[in-house]
Amino acid sequence: MGAKRDYIPSNDKDFDIRFTHLTQYVNAKTAGQNPAWTHIP
Repeated sequence: MGAKRDYIPSNDKDFDIRFTHLTQYVNAKTAGQNPAWTHIP
């Protein structure tokens, strides 16, 4: 079985959208009273 590659968009517009979604996901996982990810400050 081959190695799965991560997808990183090559053009700026698609990268900005992907980066925005990623930061929103991390913020949701690390915020609030009982965050799911306590190891990320």
